Formats: sequence, structure tokens, C-alpha cells
Amino acid sequence: MKKILSILLVLIALVLIGLNYLDFFSSEENIRQAKNIPAVEKFKEIQLDFVHSAHPERFPFSGAAVIDVDANGTMEVFLSGSQDQSNGLFEYKNGALVDISQSVGLAHTEATYGAAALDMDNDHDTDLLLAQDSGVWLYSNNNGHFSGQNIYPTTVSNSFPLTIGLADLNHDGLADLYISNFVSANKFAPSTFNDPNHIRYNVMLLNKGDALFEDITDQTGTAGVQNTFHAAFVDLDNNGEQDLILANNTGPVEIFKNKGNLKFEPLDLKSGLGYWMGLAVGDIDKDGDQDLFFSNIGSSIPTALVRGDLRDEQDLKLDWLLLENSGNNQLSDITASYELTDYGFAWGAVFEDINLDGELDLLVAQNYINWPPHKTKKLAGKAFTQLSENDSNGFYQVDALGLDNPYYGQTPLIVDLNTDGKPDLIWLNMNGPARAFINQSQNNYLKVSVPDTAQYLGATLFLETSSGRSYSKQIMANIGFASDQTPNVFFGLGKLDSIISLTVTMANGEQQTITNPAINSTIALN
Repeated sequence: MKKILSILLVLIALVLIGLNYLDFFSSEENIRQAKNIPAVEKFKEIQLDFVHSAHPERFPFSGAAVIDVDANGTMEVFLSGSQDQSNGLFEYKNGALVDISQSVGLAHTEATYGAAALDMDNDHDTDLLLAQDSGVWLYSNNNGHFSGQNIYPTTVSNSFPLTIGLADLNHDGLADLYISNFVSANKFAPSTFNDPNHIRYNVMLLNKGDALFEDITDQTGTAGVQNTFHAAFVDLDNNGEQDLILANNTGPVEIFKNKGNLKFEPLDLKSGLGYWMGLAVGDIDKDGDQDLFFSNIGSSIPTALVRGDLRDEQDLKLDWLLLENSGNNQLSDITASYELTDYGFAWGAVFEDINLDGELDLLVAQNYINWPPHKTKKLAGKAFTQLSENDSNGFYQVDALGLDNPYYGQTPLIVDLNTDGKPDLIWLNMNGPARAFINQSQNNYLKVSVPDTAQYLGATLFLETSSGRSYSKQIMANIGFASDQTPNVFFGLGKLDSIISLTVTMANGEQQTITNPAINSTIALN
């Protein structure tokens, strides 16, 4: 009798969870639709034959990076497979993306997670860094063919490297690394906030040249306090030093201020404990400072199921988080005022002006592969356009862009696939097909081709037009989730037909100004 009652209680709980989810899904489908959405052009989906196949004994994560393999100005796209699945490297050809991984030496089958692209040896070829089960590998680009070496082997038991952050910390022209480590799938316990044995700490590596790296984690005090899903460097206070941002699972968001000379100090952010996963960075209010967005599990899962080992006095935050940067390390929560509350389980996110109207938009990947309701009814990937509504700014879903993604979305990836100067989009999906979309916007734009080198990390660009100053764009590696976006920069102009100037400020303070650049053109920086 007791066994029957237990089964009935479980069934009732599952029904209640399902009803809760369906109620959430119904409201989420129609949430925050702006009343006055301007006409937009629908993106065009193109062929991309890559289906990620999650291995049952590994986390289902993939990695992605945009890379110019042959230095011809046309970007290729690297997409990683899971254990026993080949990676892919895709070039745009005849209106489709074609896999060339075999011909360049990248068709490996070890489980691969985060990816990043940069010229690591300053030989004018862009190299590839991959976080694999066995460690972090540097695949050096030699005239379009890659050879690999394990530069940071996995030595901590039951752990693996997940993402790779890049910055030139000591300004020597070499890119230094920050490796976010994570507990292995076979030892992972969901909703674990307070068990120190469940944590795998991160590593800061100083580049000594010749593919040699020195561990300076203890010196910098940047190991982190929890398993980190994503880590990246951003210059938050425009002082030429890149600060460190950590999106932690079952922990707080951590921000370490870079004080120079390899010294960091944590900021007292008070983000709350959450399931922080993806990171988007952008100057959404055009004040010259980079604002931050963090994804979280949202409100599509009942809170009682995700509190885990939290104590009664420990608060849990499940909403996404948008932080306004007011300078001087002042960050304030503006999630609600930008209409970003009460959404679902999300991973990677990216700010980009996808409709080229002069306002930064937001792309967010959603769904959790281990949440049963998502197996039958998935949340669509979000394409939020930034609009003014009722005299305030907000991010509103725009279905007309045609970018819904009903798969297990991991991250958006921005890249100009067809070299027409506009930002195209790839949805990287877990245990499902990657999808590629070509931008069809008729608005004016300026594209800036930026060398993928350590010299440009932390550089900031902005336009001056007849309507005033544009949003600023900072050059960063490893934004989204386990991915590295294009190094190129896009500025939307709407219907403006002229530009006064483009200003590039390097991390060392040096500036170059290009006056009257032509609209709908590409400027190549040296």
C-alpha cells in the first residue's frame, strides 16, 4: 500500500510540474511583445550539415569559434563534436557551409568543449585553442594546416576544461589564458551549492612564448569559488586593463578588477546565488562602458526542484541578469527595466545589432537537455530587438526575424559568412543540428575587419555620425558560452547615409581616427 501511495505521489508531482511548465510556456510564448515593432527583413537559413551527438558519459556541450584559416578575409566556422564524433570546420561556398576539417587537420574525435581563435605566435596565421577532455590544446596554424600540442594537460581528477578566456595581461604582445574547469559528468551532482568537494577551481596561465605557460592563479587570486560555466575578459572601466568575469554554476557571478601588474581584486557584486551560464557584453546605453548580461535557468523550472543543498537562509536567484555599467566599477541590476524577467532556461547569449538599426540587440539560446518537459516542447531561441516602448528601452522578441530555434540551444555565434558586411548568425545546438542564417537587412552599416591578435584585445571602437555617438564595441575573445565570436565589428546605421569618423582606442591608449568612412563598406585595421 505504501509503495502504491509513493508512486501516486510521484505521478501527481510530475503532473503538477507539467502543468506548471505548460502554463509558463503559454505565457512565455507571448511575453514582452512590443506594440510598435518596425518592419524587419527575415534572415535566410542556409545549408549546414553538422549535427552534434551528445555522448552519454560526457556533458552535452559543444564548442564554436570563428576563424580566418587562410588569411583571405573570409571567415570559417569551427564546430566541435562530442566523444567519438569528428569536429567540423566549415567554409561558405555556393550558398552553403561545407566541411573542410579533414583537409586542414582538425577532424579529431576526442570530446571537445570550449573553443577560441587567436594568432598565438604572432606569425600572421590565426591559431585555434580547444578545451578537450585531456586538456587545453593549441592547434597551430601553418599555412592553413593545423598541428596540435597539449599545453595544459588535465591533472585534477574528475575534471575537465570547459572554456578558455584570452587577454594580454602583461602587455607583452602574447595572449594569456584563463581556463575554467568543471567537475566531470560522472561526479557531477545537480543543484550542489555548498559541497567544497564538488568544486573544481580555475587556472590563470601567463604566456611565456614558444607555447610555454606559467600558472599564476595563486598570484592573481582568481581561482574562483565554484565550478565555472563561462569566463571572459572585459575592460569594464576603460583603463586599458582587462577585468575577469566568471559565470558560475550554483554560485555567484564573480568579477575580478584588473589593477595591473598581474594583480586582481574581487568586486563586491552581490549577484545572488544562481545557475549563471552564458555571458553577453555590449554597450547597450551608448555611454562608452560595456554592460553585462548573464543567463540563468529562469522561471520554467519550479524553484523547489533546484534549491538542492541550499540552506534556508541562502537566497536563490533564477532570473536572467542584466547589469548596467555606470563606470568606476559601478554595476546595477536593470533586468526588469529592460523587460528581461520571467524567461526560461538559457545558456549562451550575445549582443549584436542584428537588424542594423543602430541599437544593440540580444540573442539568447534556450532549453535544458535533462529537463523532461523540454523533450516534448522546447523554448525557442530568442532574438530580442532593443526598442523604445512607453518612453523606456527594452528587449522585445521579434518573430519576423525568423530566428526561432526549437532545439537544445547552446549559444548564438556571430559571423559574416558571405562577406557582405552584415552580421550573420549560427545557432550552436547540443545534441542536435547547428543552424546558419544569412542577414537580409536593408539598413546601412559599417564593417571593421580587426586582426585576430593579442594586440587588439581590449581595444574599443565607436562611430560618430550626424545622429551622435554610436554604441561602443570592445574587442574580446570567448563571449557567449564556450564559443568565440567573430573578431570583426559591425555598426548598424539604419537609414543614415554618412559617417563622420571611426575612432579606435587601443588598450595602451593609442588612438587612430578614420574620417568619413564610406557607408556599406569594410575597413581593414592593420
